[in-house]
Amino acid sequence: MPVIAPKAPPAVAPATTEAVAVVCAYNEAAHIEAVVRGALRHVPVVVVDDGSTDGTAEIAGRAGAWVLRRDRNQGKGAALVNGFRWAVRSGYRAVICLDGDGQHDTGEIPKFLDLWRLGHQVVFGNRMTDVATMPAARLAVNRLMGTTVSTLAGYRIADPQCGFRLYSAGCLRSLRIKTVRYDAEAEIAVQVARAGYRIVSVPVRTIYTAVLKSKIRPIIDTIRFLRIVVYYSMVRHPDWKRTPPV
Repeated sequence: MPVIAPKAPPAVAPATTEAVAVVCAYNEAAHIEAVVRGALRHVPVVVVDDGSTDGTAEIAGRAGAWVLRRDRNQGKGAALVNGFRWAVRSGYRAVICLDGDGQHDTGEIPKFLDLWRLGHQVVFGNRMTDVATMPAARLAVNRLMGTTVSTLAGYRIADPQCGFRLYSAGCLRSLRIKTVRYDAEAEIAVQVARAGYRIVSVPVRTIYTAVLKSKIRPIIDTIRFLRIVVYYSMVRHPDWKRTPPV
């Protein structure tokens, strides 16, 4: 996979180089520059361009991000794994995940860093403290899936579907992620919890606007999620024999 260096230095030096933001993006030319520039105020940024055809990679590079460019769209889970491997092998001690569509407020990155510096290895954003702006259908799905993932994990996770997260490098090395699309975030949450890492939560806001459209396919992605539920309900300590660790 080609790695594209930033086309220009960031306008503002990041506050820390110990952690890096991994931003997964697919056809996010309209939003990626703002996401990259906002995140760069706090940490270096690598954008995993998941086969975009609209110039997302070029814009991200010009904004100051490293870019991992994939030839075709393979899914968010696969993109996350690519970003994790790059970050761990580059020597970063923690990874902050956020989406390339602008739904996550980059100004909240320091909340995650502060908890990590206190010794927490895994931090999840929690959107459920203020759901006034969350669409009703999404709220219902999030609550149902949240209860299910928490049951599989063995303890309550406030918002296991939120993609705004921080993982320590040590935690990432313990993962064997088999899923490749949006079901990966649920699988990661369960694996992290079962590996003995305590997931702490931090309140975050999620930005919903008319121009932000979810790329989740309700029927197909629900089936994928149910497949995870069935597998992890049957197997306490899954061992993906052919799945390499991060």
